Amino acid sequence: MSDDWKREAICVGLDPDIFFPEPGASLQLAQAICARCPVQADCLEYAMKHHIHWGIWGGVSERGRRTLRRRRGVRTA
Repeated sequence: MSDDWKREAICVGLDPDIFFPEPGASLQLAQAICARCPVQADCLEYAMKHHIHWGIWGGVSERGRRTLRRRRGVRTA
């Protein structure tokens, strides 16, 4: 998978803290931004493929990605 999708992401230039919130902070703003993004699915798949454990990727939190990995039968560390 090419990384060309990153140029089309609507989060480019936004404050990274939105997508890497402190523990216990709301995820709603990041998820709302991701919901409007034309490359949301590519972003999520990138995080899944590269086993990224931090932040909101494709509108999905770390916990959500762990759940997706289990559903897909992928071992988690």
